[in-house]
Amino acid sequence: MWQIDVLIHASYYFALTITGFYILQHKKINPLLLITLLFSFSVVLELLQFFIPKRSIDLMDIASNAIGLVLGWLTYRWLLKNKLNLKNTDGVS
Repeated sequence: MWQIDVLIHASYYFALTITGFYILQHKKINPLLLITLLFSFSVVLELLQFFIPKRSIDLMDIASNAIGLVLGWLTYRWLLKNKLNLKNTDGVS
């Protein structure tokens, strides 16, 4: 069951990362800032579960989210490098 949970978390943050870079492609934003904000959001959401009955903090969820973030960023860079109609926002040539 935890494998599905890891896949779901990573998929959500993969999509969120690519969407974030796509939306902000015309802005002068450091990609590390976006990744840091998304990771912080992930951690805060996980910590808030402490206050919800029958929920708990799960470090595997945070790790899965981080994997999705990194894979999303790498995929976006690959798309840029292969010139798939995306503007360069992170200095990749």
